[in-house]
Amino acid sequence: MMNESKAQHLNIETLATYVPDVEDTTGHMTELRHDVISAANDRQFLTFLPTFVLICILMSFGIPGNLCALVVYVTRMKKAIARQFFITLATCDLLTCLVVMSTELDIMKRFFLWDMQYVCKCFRWLAYMTNNLSNFTLLAIAIERYILVCKPWKQKWTSSIKSKICYMNASIAIITSLPMFFIYGSQNILLHKSSRNKQESTDGYSITENLTTSNGSDVTDIKIYGTSCLMDENMMDSKFPNTIVVIYIVGIVITFFVLIVLYGNVLKTLLERRKQSLCQQKEKHKKDSTNRIRKVTFMMVVLTALYEICYLPCLVTVCIRLMRPDFYGTLSNLGKIIFQLMLKSYLLCSAFNPYVYGFCNKEFISELSKFYKNVLPSNESIERNPQSSRTRIMETEDFM
Repeated sequence: MMNESKAQHLNIETLATYVPDVEDTTGHMTELRHDVISAANDRQFLTFLPTFVLICILMSFGIPGNLCALVVYVTRMKKAIARQFFITLATCDLLTCLVVMSTELDIMKRFFLWDMQYVCKCFRWLAYMTNNLSNFTLLAIAIERYILVCKPWKQKWTSSIKSKICYMNASIAIITSLPMFFIYGSQNILLHKSSRNKQESTDGYSITENLTTSNGSDVTDIKIYGTSCLMDENMMDSKFPNTIVVIYIVGIVITFFVLIVLYGNVLKTLLERRKQSLCQQKEKHKKDSTNRIRKVTFMMVVLTALYEICYLPCLVTVCIRLMRPDFYGTLSNLGKIIFQLMLKSYLLCSAFNPYVYGFCNKEFISELSKFYKNVLPSNESIERNPQSSRTRIMETEDFM
């Protein structure tokens, strides 16, 4: 997800630049360019194929899961604990599944033909924005749990406060993601270079084409470039991208540790209270309240653990690429496939999150079931009362 170096993809889509007096030659050059790009695209897609299939599977799980989460938490569970946070997470995850994942698939399919400068910039910005907002939301949930469990004498966060925190997080996420709009863009990378009788191809392909200039002499130089959504050409020699990536990595690592510390204290406090409750009799409503807090907190811990586990492989690959920009080029085909899978591991959260805070919650499942019963007609009721259905139709006809 982070900055993609030029060294990682020596082959990227392209336009052709050649000597002005080449005898066209339009047909020859177009055919050469088409052959080079098609061969490079086909080979690159084989590297992307496992990641492509994985993202398709994630979309098939993530889109319906996040839609269900949004419907239930927005329309049904209006008094649920951390409702505002769950709505924010579901919105981010749905955007990731619908926009980010689908765009990633399109880039993989046309990797050397993806020349849409501003679409690329907006796409990368959105990917970082939704990811940042999810991170801030998980951090807010952890702080809310810590205050509720470890500092019960402090004022609890009301629904109004939680909503304001969500809006504040969204504003910060938008601002902190803006650098990506400038860092990413169209990048041209040499795919094929040939001169006279010697032809070289940077991606391992050799295409022989006997082109001549208008005066009968051999073509001196032919270059074909590919264009893809990577680091912007204007940023290639700048230190700004690496600086931003380092700041992001440090921020994520700090977030990891803060979450671990907060939930470590929360779990420790809950375990101590559980031991105390076993030694003394409590009123029923207090026990129910404690059990509910415990269940919701456990769900939050699982949600945070899922985030850290899914994001860790992506973080490792980004750090490796930052320290060794030429590392990807030294990998075997299998190594490149694994590298690409690790790079997209952060997408797993967006597909699985709703199944943690939604489908692992009995109240959520109950409300979702009620929603579908209200929306969809019941075949059983129609079969049991066929006469009442006919009566309603006849009554309707009488008023027509």
